Amino acid sequence: SPSLRRTVGGSPVASLRLPSVLLAAAAVAFRLAQRQGGAVAFSGMATAPRGRSLRVVSYNICGLGAGFGPPDNEKVTTTYGRLRADMQRLKPHVLCLQEARRLPLTDPEGQARADSLDALASDLGMTLTFAHATPGFEKFGNAILVSSDLQLLGSQSVHLNGGSVVKTPAGKDKRIVRGCVGVRLAFQSEHSSEDQDYVQFAVLATHWDHIAESERVAQATHVLDSAKDLIGGLPHLLVGDLNAMKRSDYTPDEWAALEERNRQRSWAPLEDSSALAALEAAGYLDVMQMTVEGLGSAMD
Repeated sequence: SPSLRRTVGGSPVASLRLPSVLLAAAAVAFRLAQRQGGAVAFSGMATAPRGRSLRVVSYNICGLGAGFGPPDNEKVTTTYGRLRADMQRLKPHVLCLQEARRLPLTDPEGQARADSLDALASDLGMTLTFAHATPGFEKFGNAILVSSDLQLLGSQSVHLNGGSVVKTPAGKDKRIVRGCVGVRLAFQSEHSSEDQDYVQFAVLATHWDHIAESERVAQATHVLDSAKDLIGGLPHLLVGDLNAMKRSDYTPDEWAALEERNRQRSWAPLEDSSALAALEAAGYLDVMQMTVEGLGSAMD
């Protein structure tokens, strides 16, 4: 990821919109609990009891090592095995994947699997939601896997506005279309079996333009405009590979190196992210500021 300071597990750190909860854990895990002196959580829905934690993990997996190109079968098998082992260790309640590619593979045990994402969901005991990011590339996009500890209430996706235009090998112009997928989820309070004590929330997973901030702004605006339709207005996490950077997160030398990278790749000049500023203006909170920079208090 180009975002050196805003990265956990290979993807830029998520942004958050859960106005009455406290975040916990470094790898985008979060603790659902009332803030000290805060209002009732979840707009009148049952508040998660103190001590209940949910872990949300986000990875850009680069097509399981294959990207868009012809897959190297051995590399795909190795990447799949490493990803599966990592997730078996982390045991996420929600796993969000960008550049997720549906392709046949041979797993590390030598078994032929028809679909890489179906195989991963099966091996992890999770439920898969997939949405292709670019029309014409229906097997490449964003995926959200949900553990059996949560109820999957529904899902929705959208192709985002914007996207840089690049030349294909055939010399044609092609817009890199991005997407966003959302899932609506519920879990039960630990100390009650009553139906009304289910807590509902949502997770949005997205992948934004890597070339130009103007395109990321268009995509951030589309996410903000679409969030209510995607997840029904529930409190939610927005996670993914945002490709967005704040100058304040970098030393002058780091920022200069990123500017040089953009020049060498003929990308748009590097900018302090207006896309992230748009999220913050809409009320989102940066997970990094509540976890990585404040682990002592966030982990209490």
